[in-house]
Amino acid sequence: MSGRLVTALSLALVACQASSMVTPHPLVIPGSRELAIGESLAIEDAPYLLRLDAVESDSRCPANVMCVWAGEVVVGATLAAKPGLGMPDRLLTLHGETASVAAGLSIRITAVSPNPAPSGQSIPEKDYRFTIAIERAP
Repeated sequence: MSGRLVTALSLALVACQASSMVTPHPLVIPGSRELAIGESLAIEDAPYLLRLDAVESDSRCPANVMCVWAGEVVVGATLAAKPGLGMPDRLLTLHGETASVAAGLSIRITAVSPNPAPSGQSIPEKDYRFTIAIERAP
C-alpha cells in the first residue's frame, strides 16, 4: 500500500511541475519580467527557475477607501533547481517591493496588476500579473 502511495505522490509532483508554463526566453540579470501565478522564468547564468506559486495575501488599500497604509501583495514562489543538477529547491515569500535574497539573487515585485479591487470584492488569482525584478545580491 505504501509503495502505491509513494508512486501516486511522485506522479502528482511531476504533474505539478509540468503544469507550470516556462517563459520562452531566459531573463538576463539584472532585469525584470511580467509573470502570472503558475508561470516560471528561467534565469540566465543561474541554475534556477523562478516559479510564482500563489497569492498568499493582498492587503492593498481597496479602490474606494482612504487608507493610512497602502498595504502589499504577498506571493509564494519557488526558486526551483533546473533539472539534472541535483540541487534543492528554495521556497520564497515575496513581500511587495521588499527584496527576497536567495542563492545569490535579489528578487522583488516592482508592479502588480490589476489595481486593488473595491472594498468587499476580491481579485481572482488567475487575473494577477506581477513584474518581477532580479539582480545579483550584493
